[in-house]
Amino acid sequence: MNKLDKTEQLVKDILESVNFQVNKIGESETKSPDFHVTLEDEVYIVEVKEKEDSPVDIEVMNESYDSGELFEVSHDLETKGNITKILSNANKQIKEVVVDENAFRIAWIHCSGVHCSATEEQVLSTIYGIETLWDTSDSGISGKCYYFNHSSLYRYKESLDAVVITTKNNTIRVCLNTFSTKYEQIKNSKIVEAFSEGVLDPITEESNKHGFLADTDINRNDKDAVLSYLEDKYSTDKLIIFPMQYHAASIFVKD
Repeated sequence: MNKLDKTEQLVKDILESVNFQVNKIGESETKSPDFHVTLEDEVYIVEVKEKEDSPVDIEVMNESYDSGELFEVSHDLETKGNITKILSNANKQIKEVVVDENAFRIAWIHCSGVHCSATEEQVLSTIYGIETLWDTSDSGISGKCYYFNHSSLYRYKESLDAVVITTKNNTIRVCLNTFSTKYEQIKNSKIVEAFSEGVLDPITEESNKHGFLADTDINRNDKDAVLSYLEDKYSTDKLIIFPMQYHAASIFVKD
C-alpha cells in the first residue's frame, strides 16, 4: 500500500470519521487520483490537493517574525491562477480512472497556510467565478454573485461533481457543481448528508436570497453585459461591483 502524506491522511481520517470506506488508488505511469471512497451503494473518486500560503508571504512573514516586527498581509479575494492550475491538475487525474459512470468525482483542496481563510475564499472565487455585488437600491440585497466570472466548475462540468474545501481551522465546505449532470444525485448523496452544515449550493443560496446567480450564456469577459443581465433579472438598476479584500496582521511573541 502506498504511504499517505500528511494531507491525504487528514482527508482519509475525516471521511472515515463519518463511516466512509477509503482506499488509496495505486500509482500508475500516469498520475491517478488519490482515493476510491464508498459508503453503501455510493462510489466517490477523490483527488486531494493542498494550497499553502504563497512563498513570498511565507518569506516576508518569517523575516518579520525574526526581527520582532508586525507582519501585515492584504489579498484580493478573487480568482487566482495558481488555484486554477491546481484544479486543472486534479481534474486531469480524476479523468485517468475509468469507473462506474455513477461514481461522484471530487477535487478536495486543503488550505493549510497561516492565512487559510483568505485562501479558502480565493478557492471559492475560482471554482464559482464569484464577484461581490452591492445593490444600492433601498430594498435590494447585497452579496456574492455566483458564476459572474469564469468558473472552474463550469469548465469541468463534465468531470467534476463537487469540490470539497477544508482548512487548518477545521472548517469544511462541500461545494456542489450545479452544472454537473449528477447535480441532483449529489445533492442527495451521503457526503452531503454527512457534512450538511458545510454544503454550498449556489442555486439554494439564490433561492434563500443569500446571493445572486448569473445563469446566463453571456461572455464572462464582458462584465458590463453580465451586470446588465443581473439588473434586469433582479429588477434593479443599481448593482455595482464591490471588490473584497482580506487583511491580517500578526507578530511572533517569544516566551
